[in-house]
Amino acid sequence: MAIDAVPQGVVAPLLDQIAFYALCIWPAAAILAKPFGKDKNAKLQRALVVILLAAGAKLYLALEARETNYYELFGTERGSSALQIRKAFKKIKLQHSGVENPLPPYYQPAYNALMDVNTRHLYDKFGPGGVESGLSDEQSVLYFLGFFYAVWLMVTMLATSSSALYTARNYGIVTLIGLTVLEVATAFEQEPTMPAWLLPMWTEFEVRELLKSLYPVVLGVLQAWCWSQHTDVMRQGAVLTHEMVTTHYRRKLSHLKEIDAKAQKLERGEYDDDDADAAAAEEAGAGSMEDGDEPQPQTFPLTHRRSDRWHLYAAIAAYAAAYTAMKRMA
Repeated sequence: MAIDAVPQGVVAPLLDQIAFYALCIWPAAAILAKPFGKDKNAKLQRALVVILLAAGAKLYLALEARETNYYELFGTERGSSALQIRKAFKKIKLQHSGVENPLPPYYQPAYNALMDVNTRHLYDKFGPGGVESGLSDEQSVLYFLGFFYAVWLMVTMLATSSSALYTARNYGIVTLIGLTVLEVATAFEQEPTMPAWLLPMWTEFEVRELLKSLYPVVLGVLQAWCWSQHTDVMRQGAVLTHEMVTTHYRRKLSHLKEIDAKAQKLERGEYDDDDADAAAAEEAGAGSMEDGDEPQPQTFPLTHRRSDRWHLYAAIAAYAAAYTAMKRMA
């Protein structure tokens, strides 16, 4: 079976759908649905609105560009009998009688196709592409139908390769399987299988194509939902680590500021009663002092301060360097 069994009329719209959704709509919906903040539902709603609006616009343009089929040409339905089609064709011929108003050339091929049983069956089940390809055996029919599902299966696996989209991949494959079963069940039946009320002037092929065109929309909605529920462990860990480091360095900076202030006070020889109370509490405990005892102020001899002054200067320089480094890192 050659690849010519799949006509360009089927390949071109399929590639157009893939490019539209996989390159434009799905990435935009993923960006909108990813829960970078706490409001997951709002982000999911925005993503769904983008997907549905884009899908609606795409479907509207496709319907506007859709060609009139043979049944619409004669004003009949796909369940119409050969007699009803013949009457409709005769009525149209009467409306286009004469030299000034000739019958358009596309009516006769359409009439011939609907009056031939085999050709009409191919047209109903597989559209104009099926008539052109002349699908005469089951192998060619399966090849014709399987092209869509093989392509979309590969696109689905690639588009949902992320671990966050595991659920979307599973439901997408299930949807493809359901569409495959529906199409195979309707394509191999000799009698009409679609309900008469479901787009009665469309062929069964057009109804199935309409249903298949909704698959990218379903897959996009599944992706958006998965992204909205996904928790980025790496990003969350990085945020928590940053918060922990920032808190740690802030405490260190505060501690260094206190030490630097005490060092400057010691260098100037300033020491008040509050400092004495704090020092006594640290050494003997807050409850060790007896009632009525006055804390004795501590004094630092000048010789002691002068002999240890280089230690003080070294400590101040170290504290200042550490303070500057911590401040830059913070």
